Amino acid sequence: MQNDFQFPDLGLHLFKSLPMLFFGGVGSSVFMHFDINLANILHFHFGGEKQCILIKPQETKYMYKIPYVTICREDIDFDNPDFDKWPGLHYITS
Repeated sequence: MQNDFQFPDLGLHLFKSLPMLFFGGVGSSVFMHFDINLANILHFHFGGEKQCILIKPQETKYMYKIPYVTICREDIDFDNPDFDKWPGLHYITS
């Protein structure tokens, strides 16, 4: 598929060797994750509502990250967090 797509000239120097594309329909959600280094994220949203939560880098230590990967624990409901089970979430101010 990489050969079927040409990057538009947006005036940005994009990291083209690791292209990624994500789609989601109505009601879809993505578990809490960290975007990889040099990801050159361009976020496009075409309709409806979308919520993006940005966490300060110094507060990511409270996110219950899984070692050596770019995701947090998937059993944490960040929309309605259980602070008794995940007390570190209290320290996130973002």
